[in-house]
Amino acid sequence: MSATLEFEQNSNGHYEAEFETTGERMAVEVNRKEKGTLLAFARIDELNNVLVHNSGKNETEDILFEVDMPEGVTIKILSHTEVTSAMVTGI
Repeated sequence: MSATLEFEQNSNGHYEAEFETTGERMAVEVNRKEKGTLLAFARIDELNNVLVHNSGKNETEDILFEVDMPEGVTIKILSHTEVTSAMVTGI
């Protein structure tokens, strides 16, 4: 099963989206207008975000990465460049 991720531009001009893990391994694909930094953070409930993925500023515009976390962890993806489409599978 797959789901579309909806990114919104934040006050810093970056693009962000969140989803919750199911306990299954997931693949996340993010397509962007241009290369740039892409970060993924994880958090449990109301605790602080913890960096779990870092694609540097020279990373290509299209990125595919894996998330393997227990059920109920919130994943926040932050892109420094505009996201044109994104999906997560395994949910």
